[in-house]
Amino acid sequence: MDMIPSVDRFEKLIYAALIVMLMAVLIAAIVDLGFFLFSSLVTASPYVMEAHELIAVPGAFLLILIGVEMLDTIKLYSGRTQFMLRSSSSLPLSLLPGR
Repeated sequence: MDMIPSVDRFEKLIYAALIVMLMAVLIAAIVDLGFFLFSSLVTASPYVMEAHELIAVPGAFLLILIGVEMLDTIKLYSGRTQFMLRSSSSLPLSLLPGR
């Protein structure tokens, strides 16, 4: 009984679930950032943000940026079926003993 195809299907299902959940988190974070910016710029002191608001905005942008990078990484990893090995050696293979 070959388990490899069923394990591959299970991995792809997990990747798909992770991608869908991460997309939902990113959408929620973008909407939250939009509401935060709008409410910070319009309420109380228009067009002037307080110090704690100025600190929170770059954090929200970075959170979204990290989420997008994670989504891209999961997407790339889920489509890869083989891994390439790289040699960190600077010697050509023909110079190695036994070649």
